[in-house]
Amino acid sequence: MESLPVETGRNRAVLLPCGVDMDWMQLKSFYHIATLGSITRASEAVHRSQPAVSQQLRALEEELGFSLFERLGKQKMVLTAAGRRFFLFTEETLRLHREMLSDINAVNDNFHGRVVVSAASATLGLMLSDSVRKFKERYPHAELTLFDRHPGKGLELLREGKVDLAIALESQVPRHFCSYWWLRGHFVLMLPRGHELTRISSPGLEKISEYPFIKLIPNVRYAASHKLEQAFFDMGLTFRLFLEAGNIHLMGEYVRRGLGISMVLAPEGGLELFPGELDYVPMDHIFPPESVRICCRKEAPLSPMVRLFLETVLEGVNPPGGKGKFSPVQV
Repeated sequence: MESLPVETGRNRAVLLPCGVDMDWMQLKSFYHIATLGSITRASEAVHRSQPAVSQQLRALEEELGFSLFERLGKQKMVLTAAGRRFFLFTEETLRLHREMLSDINAVNDNFHGRVVVSAASATLGLMLSDSVRKFKERYPHAELTLFDRHPGKGLELLREGKVDLAIALESQVPRHFCSYWWLRGHFVLMLPRGHELTRISSPGLEKISEYPFIKLIPNVRYAASHKLEQAFFDMGLTFRLFLEAGNIHLMGEYVRRGLGISMVLAPEGGLELFPGELDYVPMDHIFPPESVRICCRKEAPLSPMVRLFLETVLEGVNPPGGKGKFSPVQV
């Protein structure tokens, strides 16, 4: 059988046998098996039964004339050399399909729909706001609703179907959700400009405990300051509380006035909070960085407008491991 070269976006050609008849569900099922590593997880992602996904894979391999996977044990699926090349073709084809639908919708002015997102106040105010503005400029007819909720409450709202997306740390995400890698967060001390701790390399907990502390309200149990308070307790150190604040802006206001110190989660680019008036000292030597993820329900397919919101937020994001921005991790 003759082969037809197909160029992918990575300047590598995939040779496909001429006359191959594939359908979208075969490509989608193959893509999810390849990214998730098993037919079981792929069937959940495409909302089909395992036998149906297995049949789609067999039909696709018969059409192509070569095997796409090696089976390792009962569950694990690993791409063959031919499968890796075919994955490039599939990834590019699905991307072009998404872009084509977006272009058609743009021509028809069809950008209507609702998106509901939950995130903590610091995330909404300091990390997400630029993406929100960009999304509203691109899709002015979209109905976007944002909830200022701590991660625990946001994940609860997601589980109940009251929001489409919730933003949380990877360690907080339950196993029954899908999640998209967004950014890496570092736990940092937030200090007034020129504070003594800025001159100490990798300050220890004993030294930090000498200063009054400003933290978020107690119900925000996933807050960075809660981690530090727990670490103090574990070492038998006194946690000198000065202020319990309801949001990060109030914390920053009191820190910049020299009334206390705090610890927050910040992206690698830092926080735009009172520029020039605050210093940040990384605490990676005590608290390892964590990835921040955008979570959704496995059993609820994302609407076109929710996907457009995700696409806007994840523009330019390069997840660890090289997976595409729309390759969810099921945790």
